[in-house]
Amino acid sequence: MPVIRAFLILFFAFFLVSCQKEEFQLEDLNGTWNMEWKRCELFHNQPEGKIEFTVNDSINDQGRITERIGDTLAFADFKFQWVNNETLIIESLSDSTYLLDWIGSHRIYELSTSRFELEREKQSCEQERYKFVK
Repeated sequence: MPVIRAFLILFFAFFLVSCQKEEFQLEDLNGTWNMEWKRCELFHNQPEGKIEFTVNDSINDQGRITERIGDTLAFADFKFQWVNNETLIIESLSDSTYLLDWIGSHRIYELSTSRFELEREKQSCEQERYKFVK
């Protein structure tokens, strides 16, 4: 009996350790994230777009957003602040009148090292959300 009990304890301990949630580090944000979909209300579409992040330090973190809006491929450089795994603030944007809705404090959902969902502070439609993947 003690052998079986020890085996069960080791099995469950191994199972719990192997099922721990993947911990996201700020450095994981570096690189290009492709826009997989955009949701408005109940509808999803597959727009052309991406967001790139370059994490240097907490003062000089920067990136670039690219998004096709109608017939226009708009892009803008930005400065950002990663508050925590639930909040991204885009503080400034190079001149692109098409992408001004990207300035603000945005909510992050479903964050992992290979994907995340983002809900902008200034939404262009109801229940707007973007999904980005690496």
